[in-house]
Amino acid sequence: MIGGDYQGKNPKIINAKKTYVGKDTVIKADAINEGDGGKVIVWADEATKFYGDISARGGILGGNGGFIETSGKETLQIIGGRVDAGLAGIVSIATGAEARVGPQ
Repeated sequence: MIGGDYQGKNPKIINAKKTYVGKDTVIKADAINEGDGGKVIVWADEATKFYGDISARGGILGGNGGFIETSGKETLQIIGGRVDAGLAGIVSIATGAEARVGPQ
């Protein structure tokens, strides 16, 4: 989890106001041989800027994809990022107010 838990709603986790994932950042929660992919959350209460790569793929010998959320409560900006949750995985891209995907 980067910046908080799912939709920022876990009171046990302190949320970031702003979260930035740079273009050279690679986040992996992949299973290796067998098993399901893991969970990756990128969250901020104000603004999330996501430019990197995230994967949560199942194992090469079997397993489902994992769960990936990239969200900002107020603003989400995604430019050039890549998200791969594999087979039967879930990708959640959401914002409460403003979202921009692509070049500025």
